[in-house]
Amino acid sequence: MIALAPSELSVLRETGRCIVERPAEPLTCYTRTTIRPDRFPGMPRNLTDGIEARPGVAHAVTLNRLGAVTAQPMRLGLRPGEFDFVCPLAEGRTYLDGCWRIDVTDGKLDEGRVVSVVLHNLDGAWMWRAEVRK
Repeated sequence: MIALAPSELSVLRETGRCIVERPAEPLTCYTRTTIRPDRFPGMPRNLTDGIEARPGVAHAVTLNRLGAVTAQPMRLGLRPGEFDFVCPLAEGRTYLDGCWRIDVTDGKLDEGRVVSVVLHNLDGAWMWRAEVRK
């Protein structure tokens, strides 16, 4: 978990809530099940043999500017519902609701609790944005 900056703590104490932003890169995720590439008819099997993302293993991922997620180094595209991002702000299930969100299950901080987390693109850099309340 993260520590709040003095300015964030001040706002939290005064208003009862604050918005926390942290860089999201490098991004990692855990898959919920074993993910393999889709094969189209007539595609040689050797092109996809051995390419898979297994659960219980942290996979480095990249996002394009629109938010499509690709597991690296195997360049395996991941769909919403197949994985959960590793976020320093909170733990929970990842879902797509117009933008990537985390359904927070554990967001306890020493100073407050995280109630929502969104992954957003800020001028080409992916950032975690969380709302923290007392």
